[in-house]
Amino acid sequence: REELRSAYEQIAASEEKLRQQVGELAEREREIRISEARLVMAQEIARTGSWEYDFATNEILGSAETLHLFGYRHEAGRVPVEAIESRIREKAENRQALTDLARTGKAYDIEYTIDPADGSPERRVHSVARLEKDAGGRPVRIIGVIQDITDRQRAEQSRSESEARFRELADLLP
Repeated sequence: REELRSAYEQIAASEEKLRQQVGELAEREREIRISEARLVMAQEIARTGSWEYDFATNEILGSAETLHLFGYRHEAGRVPVEAIESRIREKAENRQALTDLARTGKAYDIEYTIDPADGSPERRVHSVARLEKDAGGRPVRIIGVIQDITDRQRAEQSRSESEARFRELADLLP
């Protein structure tokens, strides 16, 4: 009887400890979801997305904002690399930059134009990435960020055109 009572008390104590751990895990999960929601909101506001290229699967794991820039659904997920490449005008340059990063570690820091899949207007983007390797030094994935710079480029072009017109007027003045 004493052994059973002792075993029961141990089980009860273990059960209480498990309940506490489950509660802690639930709280951590809630905090992670809040952080994820904040990250998604920050990426939408900044018009900046994140992406990973997986060598093993030949897929891109894109954040919701990354996929939005390419004209795909608004939730994060995996997309075949061909679906992303098909939207990039400067395919050869982009592919070469990724190859250089994977083979030689050359910095991937490029700008290119996207023709979104949903038919929305073209976008000019800036993307930066780094290579991750396994313990043996073999490439595993490329992790990057992408930012929509369309508005900035239009503003710069407009400013340049205004400056050119101003110079023309200034040259015409006596």
